[in-house]
Parts: sequence; structure tokens; C-alpha cells
Amino acid sequence: MTNGNIEFDDRNIIRDSLLKLYSMCEESNAAEFRRTIQNTQARERGKLPLYAENKAFPQYVMIGKTWYHQSYFNIVPDSDLAEIFPCRDNKIQLPVYMNLMTEANLFVEYDENSFSECQGFTHNIMWSFLSEIPVSKLSISIFDCERRGGGITPFLEFRKSAPDVFDDKIYTDRESVNSRLKRFNDEIDERIQARLGTRYRSIIEYNRHNPSQGEPVHLLVINDFPSGFSTDSMNILLNILKNGSKCGIYTVISYNRDVKLPEYERAEAYIDLLKEQSNVFEIKGRKCCYQDFASPIESDIHISDRTSTVFIESYLNRRKSLNSSSLSMRRVIDNSLFERSGRYSLEIPVGVGDAGEIVQLTLGKGSSHHALIAGATGSGKSSLLHTLILSAMLHYKPEELNLYLMDFKSGTEFKVYENYRLSHIKLLALDECRNLARVFLKIS
Repeated sequence: MTNGNIEFDDRNIIRDSLLKLYSMCEESNAAEFRRTIQNTQARERGKLPLYAENKAFPQYVMIGKTWYHQSYFNIVPDSDLAEIFPCRDNKIQLPVYMNLMTEANLFVEYDENSFSECQGFTHNIMWSFLSEIPVSKLSISIFDCERRGGGITPFLEFRKSAPDVFDDKIYTDRESVNSRLKRFNDEIDERIQARLGTRYRSIIEYNRHNPSQGEPVHLLVINDFPSGFSTDSMNILLNILKNGSKCGIYTVISYNRDVKLPEYERAEAYIDLLKEQSNVFEIKGRKCCYQDFASPIESDIHISDRTSTVFIESYLNRRKSLNSSSLSMRRVIDNSLFERSGRYSLEIPVGVGDAGEIVQLTLGKGSSHHALIAGATGSGKSSLLHTLILSAMLHYKPEELNLYLMDFKSGTEFKVYENYRLSHIKLLALDECRNLARVFLKIS
């Protein structure tokens, strides 16, 4: 997190903050970093940028801006930050960002009189994530026990059109809140053990190295905290703050000081522990201030109904297009066709795994002689069967592999092979050939 203020006197911290920002502008991801700044500026003009189309997972998500007096740039030698960022009235405008690799939890304190300002700040963060995270790779979970969904009014139509983008529900009671936190905790364990291991520092790094198998990230928005929380859920939330960011779970806690703390021991101590794992902000009057610097952050963004409607429509259209797209067979098949040997076993490529490796169905090795494909309606069983058949024919010569295809689903699935003379296929028994299929099964 970075920001600054003319009234802040610790010049060493300011210098370190500016040097950090300058290094990001000079690194290889400078174009990405500057684009996110431009997106923030677009939102401030009442225009949302297009969704993140065909783009790697970002490291930074902008949530506002703040100002340094121009004189502070003199303490950063050889820096041209003053030329990179806007300048007005001898002040340089700098971005305030969330670093998704490390420090991406926010704790925002406010009282009931400042609810609308806190709500606006939280909504800005949600728009920023929707703009910056690749389409279909973001899920937003809302805990709203006090207002029953009224805390995200601008997003309700969006949620109605794409409920899974918003985790399929808004959590409004203690039981559902605790249950969802436990599932987040389980996901953290799974991602650390199965995805990160010792190779990757964060799920963002994992996704950048495995773009075709990127894991979705989650934004957890907790309104009117601690409403709906028990001792158990407080403990789980603390673990999520400690380990969630590197696993792609980013938490924004809106702490309403006017909500009564749960009546159990150490409730206030939990608040302090949560703050230690977060970047702490406070709503003072009509300003949101980053507590470490006591400097105001400007994030007042007023998005018109028309602008949000256009954004939502384009987002949903892109999402629909992505969901209907499929993996190309070219990703699966060998460069040289018909060259595999079936002398000892069959190894048939059928897909791509989480780390980008080719997944194969192995038959004839050890005890692997048969396969059963099970799944609900529409889950992709037929697609897998066609992939298996085509991949087998492309990797093995007819002398190495014979196929006997029997279709008892009214002949609809395998009828396509009836129109071609394929040397691999020795039997094609469709629905009208059930007796032939039964005879073959008996003698085989």
C-alpha cells in the first residue's frame, strides 16, 4: 500500500514509499501498473474501463489516490515520478493500490453517520476488482447481516444476472457466515498444499505461470462487522487474513463502531488482531484516511446507471463467450500422429492439467484395464468420450487400435461416425442395432 501527505514528517518512510513506487514504474510491469492508474482515472470521470480481456492476473488493484507536495520528490534522487503522475497546485497525485501478491486486506473503521462514505469506498474497490481481474476469474462474497443486501445496492442487478460472480448468495446470518468462512479456510489449505507448495509465493504468481489453468480469486466484503460473527468465526477470519492473500482471497472489512461487539471475552482484542493483519483505514467526516499516514484518500466515484449497465452487459457477454469456449485438440495431440505403440498399454491424451501438463487415460497397465465415466447431465461426459475417441485414433494406427462403439442413447452420440469410413472403427452399433451390440458383448 502506498500514499502520502504533506503534513507527514517521517521523511525516511516517505522516501521508501516513493522509491518503491518509482521502482514499480521502471520494472517490466510498468505498462500494466500505469494502465491500472488510467483505469482509476477513467472511473473518476464517470466511465468504467473495459473488463480485463485476455490479460494476465494483475499484481496491483488501484483503490484511490492521494497527494504529496512536490518538494518531497527532492528526497528521491534521480526520480522522474513528478513527470509520470499528475501535478496540481504544487502537489503530485499518487495512486493508492492493493498489492495482490502480499498485503491485500483492508480494515475500514467508521460510525453510522459515515456509512455512505464507507459504502462508496467499498463499492469502488468492488468495481476495481471487476475491472482488473480477468473475466470469469473473480468471485465476490458479501457478508451483510445488518442490511440484508442493502449494502451493495448498485450491484444487485449485476448479481441477478450473474449470481455465481457474487458467490450465488448474500450471507445475512451467523450460521451461513460461519459456514462460508470455513469453506474459505479449506480452500486456503488446499491451495497452499496443492498449488503453491515451495514453488510459488502466491496464487497470482501461480496463475501467471499457468495462464491456461488460472485459479479464480475471491474478494470477501464484510459489511457492518462484527455483525453476524461468533467466537469461532472470528478465529477463522483471523486465519483467512493471515494466509488468504497469497491464496487469492482478499478481504475488505467495514467495521461499524456503532454495532455492538459480541458479548464474549476478548472481543476487543480480536479487533486489534484483525487490524494487525490489515491495512487500516478510517472514515473521518467525508474523507477516508489511511491510518499509517493519517492522509486522506480520494475515491469518490459516481458511476451513472447507464455506464454501469454498459459495463455489466459487456462483462456478461465476454463471460458467456469464455464459458462457451473449449480447449483446442491441438493442445492435446502429439506433433507426430499415429506413432504411439499399443504393444504394452494405451496412453490416450484427453486434456490439460492444473500445471499445464497433458492428462492421459492409461489402459492396460497394472490394474488399469477399464474406465467408468460418471457425471450429472450437462457435465461433459459426451465431450470427454468424443475427445477420447478422436485422440485415440490420432495417436495410434488402425493396426495398433480397434474401436467398437456402442450407443444406447437413441444413437445420437455416435451417429456422427456413421458418415465416415474410419479404419479404426470395427463396430458401430447405434440404437437400432441393440441386438448386435448385445451379441458382441456376450462373445467378448
